Amino acid sequence: MNNKLRQQCIDFMSESLLDTVTEHCESNRVDDAYSVMSEWIVDGNDPEDGAYEFLFIPDLTPTN
Repeated sequence: MNNKLRQQCIDFMSESLLDTVTEHCESNRVDDAYSVMSEWIVDGNDPEDGAYEFLFIPDLTPTN
């Protein structure tokens, strides 16, 4: 997987999680919003703002 595709995956993941947090907040589902946010925020920091490395595992889907 090249770096451009990795970044696209990270961008998609962050946008998807933000959309979900926003929807939960608008629905007054604060606990759910916090749970989703906790999947992205690391030690109180946005991982894209620091020196974090995203790990990608190979596709392990069996093929026949």
